[in-house]
Amino acid sequence: MKNQQIKMLIIDDEEMLGEIVKDYFEDLGITVKQVVSGKEGIDELLENDYDVALVDLRLPDTSGTDLISRVSRERSHIKYFIFTGSLDFILNDEMRSLGLSDESVIYKPVRDMSELYKRIMNSFR
Repeated sequence: MKNQQIKMLIIDDEEMLGEIVKDYFEDLGITVKQVVSGKEGIDELLENDYDVALVDLRLPDTSGTDLISRVSRERSHIKYFIFTGSLDFILNDEMRSLGLSDESVIYKPVRDMSELYKRIMNSFR
């Protein structure tokens, strides 16, 4: 998939961090939208067509895993990535059954944005 065809949604209540990630991916030609709550993320994913969702684990109104569980039933084609500062986070069986792997977990802070880009692009292979 070419960068110009990829649509990404960032769901993270840390607006500044989301903005940095958004700017990086837009510079690479990827279309990116950013929202700051689980409700906004769910609405956006269900109403629009995205290829990738980068979902914060801890949102003010829901958990990232609950959001993915809810949305993936209707949007199973989306590549979901969990974005977390919790270094002890481990994917549960439900997340694995939805197609997430250890490569789908991105730990904050991201020291090398190109690593994040590589993981996302590798998910399309």
